[in-house]
Formats: sequence, structure tokens, C-alpha cells
Amino acid sequence: MNGGSRGGNLAFPEAATDVRERAALERLSASLSRLGWPALRAAREDGDGGPAVVFLACPSIYKLAIAREGGRQAPGDVLLALDASWLQRTQDAEGRAELRLLRGVRVDAGGAATLVDYAAPRRVRYFANFMTPGCSDREDGLALERGLQAPMSSSAQLEKLTNDKLLTRLLLAESGIGVPATLALLMPEHPLRRGGPSAPRVRVISLPQARAAIRAEIERFLRERGGGELVVKPSGPHFHSGRGVKLFGAGDLDAAAEHALALAADERMESDGAVLVDERVAPPALLFRAGPAEAEGPFGFLQGRRVAIVPLSGPLAGAARPCDKKDWNFLVLAARAGDGKGEAAGVFVRAGSWGLPTTAEAAHPDDDAAMITFEQLASLLREQHGLLRGAGEAAALRARLDGIAREAFAALAAHEARRARAAGEPPRAQTDFIGLDVMARVSDGRLELLVIEVNDHDAGGQAQLDEFYPDQAGEHSRRWLATALARARRDAEERP
Repeated sequence: MNGGSRGGNLAFPEAATDVRERAALERLSASLSRLGWPALRAAREDGDGGPAVVFLACPSIYKLAIAREGGRQAPGDVLLALDASWLQRTQDAEGRAELRLLRGVRVDAGGAATLVDYAAPRRVRYFANFMTPGCSDREDGLALERGLQAPMSSSAQLEKLTNDKLLTRLLLAESGIGVPATLALLMPEHPLRRGGPSAPRVRVISLPQARAAIRAEIERFLRERGGGELVVKPSGPHFHSGRGVKLFGAGDLDAAAEHALALAADERMESDGAVLVDERVAPPALLFRAGPAEAEGPFGFLQGRRVAIVPLSGPLAGAARPCDKKDWNFLVLAARAGDGKGEAAGVFVRAGSWGLPTTAEAAHPDDDAAMITFEQLASLLREQHGLLRGAGEAAALRARLDGIAREAFAALAAHEARRARAAGEPPRAQTDFIGLDVMARVSDGRLELLVIEVNDHDAGGQAQLDEFYPDQAGEHSRRWLATALARARRDAEERP
């Protein structure tokens, strides 16, 4: 813990120097209240301490859950910077870029958060930047990354690769991981136009300019797949949370082609992006309703709030509304382990209205996806579809998901190790944490698992996992932060 501390209650007018910073501090207090943690306090310290791990991020409940695990592992050394102005670029003795922390928020193992101002700016030994276009639609942190010598979790350059739905899909398919059949329509500067990985189920072509030509390619793709529904979606770092994803029937090819053209012209589509036409992966539908929170019984989270999960079986099923039929997928977290390979860090399920992207913020509140546990999903599949009935079947499914996490991380890490760094790119940036969106469908009486998307170093859900599994609190970030702290300490030894 840092020395020279002087603490007290936080006075926002003194703590916040501009509107954006004040808004971040107000959100921090709201997040602390929502978690039931103590109110924010303030302190001034001298800047000493162990090697600092710093996350430049908004103060969501997810980041606070990660920071609390940091408080368990290394009290005072894992901090949140809520604004880019809290960090200062400097140079080391050899003129290389470094970061110093002027102000940060630490969280202890009990959830008590302290806003710390440092009398002497504290040197950053590990940096995770969430203020990037692909992570939060912000660019505040980009200038801080340029040429940074400290170890990093991801970077703006790596984000463009890890969040590229097409490239990651091809890399995973090369490793034998299931992915949906895909027709990829490339923008003019997409790197795969110059060659790259390929997969039997993924066909890559340049985006045709005419709608009729796009329609013809989609019709060919549909014919090769033997019919069925289609999903047309964008690929690129600015598209996340279900943006631009639409479902089309086999008779809607004109509309599908029109949507592909619209995505190509979208202001968020970059010249190295792509439009993907996927086979629709339809899971066995779940029937449940999210009701008022109850003290006991199955519960989940909807719009960030705890709710009761009420299965609609028997007579209740006849009263189901359209939005009670749930489309769903797994979100699987994975972190870099000490040997450079990955390991599973948590699994949960998101379930929203049938035929729509499973996002927490849908166009209509009734369609917002609820978060439920793996065990709740297994119970619903058993009761409503007769799946996972045999002894050990649910455990075997979970083991398969954990295996996908390890194999996917290994494939991405191997690709990163081979690539050349661009000019100005942080030389020690690497992917240390990912989230995988995994769809399931029934094939030959069992669940087939297909990865549809990878998200770099933040997938959300950490705070809810702590509530689902209180005896495993922090498990979602344990390996990630152990790796971050090890890299930070090694940096302190190598570059005093």
C-alpha cells in the first residue's frame, strides 16, 4: 500500500476539473451504490508502491469487479483511471514513451473505493486502454498508446485484429474450432484481399458494387447451404453490441443485399472492414419470463438489475408472449495463462427475443437480453427440450466450452506472435483477455457449438458472475490480473 496517505470524504467540486471528469466520478458513485459497496473516499499519497497496473476505463460495475480482484491480489497496485487527463506521457532515460498516473481509483478486497491523488506521479508498468473506438466509441486513450514501452493488454492496432469477426473466424476455423458458414464481402483495403487464412465454410470475395451482383452472391451462398435463414452483419472495430445485425428469410434476398450495401456505406464502416453473410445458427428456443426479483429461486439480470427467471412450462407455456421465446448464446471468457496459452475464466448465457441480436440494449426494452447462469440454461434445456439429461452431459458441455476458450486463445496468440508491428505500435502490447460469443444448435441429438465473434479484453458480466457465484468472486479476472501483475513486476525489474 502506498505511504503518506491522507483520506476523507470525497468532495466532487474539488475532485472534478471538467464536465467529463465530473460525469465519470458521478457514474463511479452510482456504480458503487448499485453494487452495495461503500461510498467513494479520497486520499492524497506520495506515489510510492509496487508496479502499477492501470486500466483507463469508464467506472462501470464490470470494471469495478475487476479492480476489486486487483485489490485482493495486490492491494493498491491495480487502479482505474477514469479520464485520459489522469495519465501523463513522459520519456525514460533513453527517450522512450512512458506513462505516469496522476490520479487513480483503487478498490480493496471489501469493495471500498478510494480516489487517490499522487503528489509524485506514479509510473505505469502495465496499461489496459478501454477508451478506444472498438471498446467504447472513444478515442481519448489513443495518443497515450503511441510507442508506449510498458506492457499492455491489447492496443488499438491489436483491437482491429481481435475484433475483426472475419479474421478471427478464419483463425479459429484453421484450429478446428466450429464457426458458421460465411460469405464475406470485403471492403477495398481489407487485409485479406492480399491473402491470408482460409476455411472450407468461409468464402471471401471483394464487395460487389451493384445490388444485383450482391444478391446473386447471396443467392449462390444460400443455394450451397441448402436454404435457410441468413444473418447479415458488419465486421470492424466500430460495430459491437449488435449494431447492424439483421436476420433475413430465404425469400428476402433483395432486402439482404440492400442491407449489405447500407452497411458498406455506413459511416462506421472503415475501408478495411467487411460485410458478412452468415448462415443463421438457431439454438433450441428457451421459454421463460423475467419477473420481479425474489429472495430465493433462479435469478438472472435484465438491464443490469436482478430479476427472477420464471420458466414457462406446462400451462404457462400457452400464455407465452412473442418476447418470451428466447434466442440465446454463451459468452465465454478466456485469459492468457503464465505459459502464454489461454484458460477459461467464466461462462454465462445471454437470452433475448427470438430472431434478434442478443444484446442488453435492444431497440425495444422487451427484447433486451437477460443474463442467466450456465446451470439455469442446462435446466431449461433439460425440461423444455430433453437435452443434457444423462449423467455428466452438462459437465461435458461445460468442458467443451472451456476447451474452446483455451484453443481460441492459443490460435489468436499464435497469430499475434507472427505478425509484424506497425510503426508507432506499442512493442509490448498483447492480447491478455478475450470474450467469445458461442452459438449452439442441435445436430444429431447433441449441441453443436460455433464461435460467431471474439471481443478483445473486455466482455462485461464480471459483476454478475460475482453475484451468481459468490464463492468464486473475482475468478473472472484472477488469471488476467495475475498475468498483468507478473508482467508489471518483470518490467520494474528489467527497466528500473
